[in-house]
Amino acid sequence: MGKGNNGGDGLAIARLLTEKGYQVTVAVLEFGFKGSPDFQENLARLHYYPNVAVSFIQTEEYSKEILNFLKRLYI
Repeated sequence: MGKGNNGGDGLAIARLLTEKGYQVTVAVLEFGFKGSPDFQENLARLHYYPNVAVSFIQTEEYSKEILNFLKRLYI
């Protein structure tokens, strides 16, 4: 997900799924900006759920990092 308002919505959904007992993994694509206020607020809330895996993927090597991230999901 990105770091705009839609990314904030994705983080909120990740939190709600975690509260329902689902195992959640989040990948955030880094584009060099802090993120929208919605994104920042929902990221801060998600930090209260240590069982949610959050990965920040850098743009320079995004294809390699995304592939490795997806491989970890299916192992």
